[in-house]
Amino acid sequence: RPWYQLYGTAYITCLPDGIWSGPKPTCQETGCRFNLKASSGGPLTSPGYPIGYWNNADCEWLITVPAGRTIRLTFDSFETESHHDVMTIYNGANDSASQFRRFTGNLGSENPIGSTSNVMFLRFTSDYDVTYQGFQFSYTSIEARQCWYPPVPHNGIIDKGSFFTA
Repeated sequence: RPWYQLYGTAYITCLPDGIWSGPKPTCQETGCRFNLKASSGGPLTSPGYPIGYWNNADCEWLITVPAGRTIRLTFDSFETESHHDVMTIYNGANDSASQFRRFTGNLGSENPIGSTSNVMFLRFTSDYDVTYQGFQFSYTSIEARQCWYPPVPHNGIIDKGSFFTA
């Protein structure tokens, strides 16, 4: 099931003379390909989230931030069919770049995910059968070589001095 976008107005009426009150709207397939060029974005989701993504999905997100910056990707939610429905993250502009991370099932403590350049490519594929809720993520750009807080350990907190405690 590809995604579609409505072009034209969704509100036209049939006039007494038998013609429409405006041009007929059309639905055009957008596929599942996204080219993101803002310094930050989100939330972004798998198709159908949170009801569930479709079978045989093949979705791509290309994230490009300004030169001299890197990408910090954060998943708010991630649930796919283990070993069959996969999110692969590449450290570059396409799937020919080096594979950076690969997620399936439930996302563990891999948040946030940082790139080493200003470009990151994500591909999500699902098989022909079982589907789950999917995922939601956002991203922001940071100056290259800028540090950020690592994720808080399970059952842990960050105290006021920025130290982790359990």
